Order: sequence, then structure tokens, then C-alpha cells
Amino acid sequence: MDILKFYDIIKEIEFFCGKVRIIMLWKIKGITKGLPSKERNTILFACEELKKYLSYMTDEQIFISESASWDGFGIALGIGLSNEIPTVKDAYFDDAILIDVKEKQGMITGSNARSVLIGVYRYLREQGFVFLRPGRMGEILPKTWEEKKVFVQEAASSRQRMICIEGACFYECVEDMIDWIPKVGMNGYYIQFFVPGTFFKRWYDYENRPGMEDVLNNPYRTPISLTDEEVKGMVSLFEEQMAKRSLLYTTIGHGLHCGPFGGAPTGWEPVSEEQFKETGVDRYFAEINGERKLFGGSLMNTQGCYGNKEVRDKIVEYSVEYCKTHPQADFISFCLADASNNYCECEICRQKRPSDWYVILMNELDEAMTAAGIKTKVKFCIYVDLLWPPETVRILNPDRFILMYCPISRSYSMPLTAESSYQMQEFSLNKVKFPQNTEEFAAYLKGWRETFGGECQVFDYYFMWDCYRDGGRMQTAKIIHHDLSHYEEMKFSGLISCQGQRNFTPTALGMQIMARTLWNKDCDFDAECDDILKAEFGSSYQLVKEYLETMSECGMPHVMRNENHILSEGNETMFQKGVDYSRGFMPVIEEELEKADGIQKLSWQNLKFYAQINQMMLEGFFHTVKSKRVNDEDWKKVIAFINQNDWEQRLYFDEYECKFMVFCIFGDLKRQIEKNQLGIHGDVTQGGI
Repeated sequence: MDILKFYDIIKEIEFFCGKVRIIMLWKIKGITKGLPSKERNTILFACEELKKYLSYMTDEQIFISESASWDGFGIALGIGLSNEIPTVKDAYFDDAILIDVKEKQGMITGSNARSVLIGVYRYLREQGFVFLRPGRMGEILPKTWEEKKVFVQEAASSRQRMICIEGACFYECVEDMIDWIPKVGMNGYYIQFFVPGTFFKRWYDYENRPGMEDVLNNPYRTPISLTDEEVKGMVSLFEEQMAKRSLLYTTIGHGLHCGPFGGAPTGWEPVSEEQFKETGVDRYFAEINGERKLFGGSLMNTQGCYGNKEVRDKIVEYSVEYCKTHPQADFISFCLADASNNYCECEICRQKRPSDWYVILMNELDEAMTAAGIKTKVKFCIYVDLLWPPETVRILNPDRFILMYCPISRSYSMPLTAESSYQMQEFSLNKVKFPQNTEEFAAYLKGWRETFGGECQVFDYYFMWDCYRDGGRMQTAKIIHHDLSHYEEMKFSGLISCQGQRNFTPTALGMQIMARTLWNKDCDFDAECDDILKAEFGSSYQLVKEYLETMSECGMPHVMRNENHILSEGNETMFQKGVDYSRGFMPVIEEELEKADGIQKLSWQNLKFYAQINQMMLEGFFHTVKSKRVNDEDWKKVIAFINQNDWEQRLYFDEYECKFMVFCIFGDLKRQIEKNQLGIHGDVTQGGI
């Protein structure tokens, strides 16, 4: 056997039975000179990923080498290999890529190591790979293989493109999500709390919202106890996976406000009042109605007495120590307590708005972090009572901070806006009501922007609760696209999507639209929709698109959001239309299941499962209108069906949040009928039947 070298392409010529077989070599070079260890590891990981996916499609030899520079041969992967990379404001936080590869020669480069990895996956997508959903069961390989010339020169439209942990989680679903994020051009992950135990205990241990055991438990599965130490172990592994990909990492959220006064809560779990009374720690709690005690029995929901300098000093000291021991975090999200109307009413605290005390605390934190040489950025949130901006205090060092706009009570029937003709409601301590209209929300954002001119991002909840009010999720996908495509003009730097990790049933459409629009604000919704659904469902994707559109129409999300009454004229007809259409679509699904295979078969199975839920929900809505009352058997039937199927559906469907929202939706409808109550929906009040 002779081996001939021509430039750096090796052609191996074998003589076998009088025939010549020429095997081409893929040479992948990681250019790592001078890189810190994390960035070097990411470049080498990108090389391994490129090799792995190419090896699925070709038996040609592929080998990787690490080099200090690129000699012009093979495919080079590295940071800043060309002056043609799009210019960005900050090369650490902003992602830009240049891909120029033809006939196994060229480069995949970017503004940082993470961008290079994103570029590798983009190159593979241009070659026909589809990263539809997290995990191997979400990856589609090209049906035929022929290397294509690829040239891409792009910068991401949004700086921050992150997923935040929520819902019910098991280890693999979070690991797969972290792996999937750069594959679709997203760039960060947010792990809430010191120990995010509550999210994992919902899956393993059936940790419940109070009084909802009969709704959220599953009699077909046995709970598995899970300790905080085991969750910490998971988090350590997740952090390793993020570091391997150089993903931007946000941590904490709620918790720093109470950490010095009773330890770090792992969720909203109730705790004993006695331990705080015995140690005297309750003197640091907010005074409400003349008492200093836990708010609703939860430390996570209990504010501090922020007018008390001793309280602020303890919080600052605790937070600085956390940053020192967690240098892997790019950002800490510093939220005060969860819940609302729970701020201190003492003589000192009531002299200022909660947001004034919040900004005072942030300035003191910045001063201490600067003195300690800590570079970590801090995200501060405008959320519930903190929607009302400070009256007298301003952030002194805007470069340290990112304002996180959290419109948790917003309506998803209308797109986000930063313009408003509304005026803010008058602030009344612990008696505030929150807007739902997004234009009204914008009045509060405008007020904050008059006090803070730094970076502002959105922390939104498309796939936490509201998506369950949209039977087809087509309206949800359209709202996501509209919102994100207008971020630049609204002066938002990006999105943290606070959501369940398993939101790929009935389809991957919404999550894919989110990722694609964050990368390219000018992407066309219909073109992207067709591309996604065709990959997911094959040649019959238009039937799926029509089904999703019809379910979003006939399920009437605006009614489920308490924006219109369930007994309004025409609703009975619309629900009947939905029931009939859903029944008629089931044979289509069965026919497609017979023809499909592989990943597309799984997609049709997921759709079938959700279509059965949709049909039961629509039948329940129809019965409610017909009888003018909620029949408990209607929602209980849905819960039972989910319980029977949740193990098979666990990869891409969050049974916990879906059951919770089924309960809340029918509870809202009951209150509409019995109390004529509109405008407040179950995910905010945590109210069900």
C-alpha cells in the first residue's frame, strides 16, 4: 500500500482484487495557542463534535490535531482566525461566527470559544443535520451525504440567549438541554437557587404544591427520595458540561436575601417558625401587620427589613462570599423574596419604595464586590412589587448590572412592547395590583429606564405555564417570534426563558422558533415554521401545521387566560368545532404512524399523545359551556390519562406542570362562572378548583 501526500490531504490507495479505492481524509485542527484552559477545552470539544457527527455519515478517515496556528490546510477551528468575523461589542459575551469550508478545507471561527462550537453545529446544520430536540432522539441525520460548500458570516441578534431551569426535572433532561443549547445557537443556562432541589424533587420525590397531592402525584410511579447533597452533585456535573461548552452561566435568583438568616432554601418549601424565633433571626424579617415572621411559612417568600443597615450588611457579606466561592458564574441574579405584597412596613422601610431599598442594596453590593476584586456581573430584576421604579436612588455603577425585566403576570394574547400610553398605577405598600396588558407593563419599564441606562434583558415565561392554555401552541410560537424579533428596537439585549425543560410536545416548533429568532431577528416565521415541521413530521407537515393552527383557534387561549368569559356567545360552537376537528385528525395521525420511522415516528407519537389531551380538554370546555358549570370528571380524566402515560412521554413532556395547569385552567373557568371573575389566572394565584 502506497501513501501519497498532496498538501495535507492524504489519499490512501489500496489495491484489492484489481480495484483502486481512494479514501479521503478529513483533517480537523484545533488552534489553541495562548488560550486559557476552559477555552482550549471548548475548542477541542468542538473538534470532537465535528468528528463525531461527520463519522455518522462517512467512512472516510477523520483525525484531530491540536496546533498553535493554522497552515491553511484541513479545517481549522479557533478563535479570531479571520478579520472577516463580524464585529461585536464584547467578544466574551457576544457571539459571531465565520464558516468558510469547501472540499474539507477552510475554517470555522468565531468571537469566542463558545461561538466556535456554535459554528461547528451551524456547519453541520448547513450539511443537513437537524438538532430538533435535546438528546439523540431529537437528532436527524441527512438522508444522503455529499459535502456541501458552506459560507456563513453572522453575529447573533441577541446577546443573551438562555434557558432557565424550572418545572419538574430529572438529571438527563437538564444534561440534554445544556448539550442542545449551542446546537441551536443559544448560549447560556441559568440554575436557580443555591440548591435547585425543588425542581428535581418534583420528579423524583413528588414534592408538591401545598394541598395538590391528589393532582400532582402519580399512583403508577414510586417516589424516590432525593437529598440536597445529591442535587448539589448534579449541579457540579451540569457546571462541568457548561464549562466544556463555555456557556454563559447565571446562578441564584431568589435566595441571597435570606441566606444569612436561615440558610439557603432549595425552593418554596414551608419551614418551621420556631427555629427563627429561638435564634432571634426573625428580627431581620419584614414587619407586616405589626409582626415579623415568615411570609406564608416560606423562607423563600419572606422579605428582609431592608431599611435596617445591619440586614443589608449581612446580605452583602453573604453575597460577596458566595461570589468568591463560585467564580465559575458569569452572572449572579440577585432577586429579593418571591411572592408579592410582602415588604416591610416598619417606620424606616415605609419611608422609601421597596425598589429604592433594593437599589441601595445593589450599590452596597457593588462597592463590596469591587473592593474584593470580583468581576461577576449582577442581574437585578423588576418583578411584582419592584415594577415601581425607585424615586430617589440610582444605580451608581451601571457596568456591573443588567436589568432583568420579568413581566410574570403579562398576557400572551398580545406581543411585548416598550412603548406605552399608560401611566403607572399609584404605588401603595403591600396593596399593589399587577398589570397584564403588555402596554401597561411598558409604563413601568419606561420608569425604570429613566433611572438606569445600562443593559436590559427579558426574563419571560412562555413555556412555564401559559403554553398549556394554547392547545396548538401555534399562537405561542407566533408571539415568541414577534417579541424576539423586536428586541433590538425595544432595546433588550436578549432573553432568559424561565421554563420547563421538556417542552417539545406536541412539537418542537416553539422552542426552535425561540432559538432561531434570538440568533436572527429577521428570520421569517412561516419559512422557519415550515422548515421545522417538515423536519419533524416529514411530507405531511402541512397537515400538522393546520392542526396546530386549528387547536390554537378552537382552544381559545384568551378564554383560558381569563380575558374573555367561558360562557360568551359563540364559544360553544367554537369548542364543538375543535372537538370535531380533533376527532377527525386522529385517523391522520394513525396513518402517519404506520408510514413513519425513526425520529419522525417519535414525533407523531408525541403529537398523538398531546392530541388526546387536547381532545379531552376541548370536550371538557364544551361540557362546561353546555351545562354552565365545571364537571370535575372532565379535568380528572385528563390527569389520569397523563399519569398513565407520563413515563413513556418523560423525555419531551413535563407532566407535573401540565397537570398543575389543567387544574388551574378548570379552576379559573369555575371562578368565571360562579364569581364572574376575570383577569387573574391560576398560575399567578396558584389557585385550582
